Amino acid sequence: MGFTLFGEKYKYEVDSIDIGIFCPDGTLLIVLKLKDGTYKSIDVNLGAEKYKSLCKENDITNNVPVLVTQEHVNKLYKEIKPKYEWGKWKLDYFRFIDPFCYGRNVLLDCIVRTNGKRVQVKYKGIKASASCNIEAGDEFSYEFGKNLAKRRLIAKLIEIYANDISGQKYDIKFKENKLN
Repeated sequence: MGFTLFGEKYKYEVDSIDIGIFCPDGTLLIVLKLKDGTYKSIDVNLGAEKYKSLCKENDITNNVPVLVTQEHVNKLYKEIKPKYEWGKWKLDYFRFIDPFCYGRNVLLDCIVRTNGKRVQVKYKGIKASASCNIEAGDEFSYEFGKNLAKRRLIAKLIEIYANDISGQKYDIKFKENKLN
């Protein structure tokens, strides 16, 4: 019975937990036996409140190190995994060449937000996003994600425009931007 343990910069295929100790200061110390037969020690600070909660749930006296089983770690795993909260939408813009009107440079106003793992770009209700695989060891880059999401938004807008069989242009009012 194994599991995969993800962290901000690691991913371990775990076979079993050999020993684990949860200390009163909220530090979880675990020795893992990995599926490749090696051992790995990790320390995670879950906080004193999680320690107290674990003690209360399992009728354990506070202020003593607690021996941790694999079942306990499975419960605590949700706390190890980082939580991502969306920031506020911010105004941004980008330029691209209109594929339906040769050489016309288009300036599009959009809004952008991030949660530290994903970047979303939105224009008139059409969203595109880019995501970083932090669990696999990728490093988050806001600029790279924003530019990738913008390119995906352009592709969506072009697809909508190209597939418009009603004969009416989709309400994308491109602002012509003449470069000097």
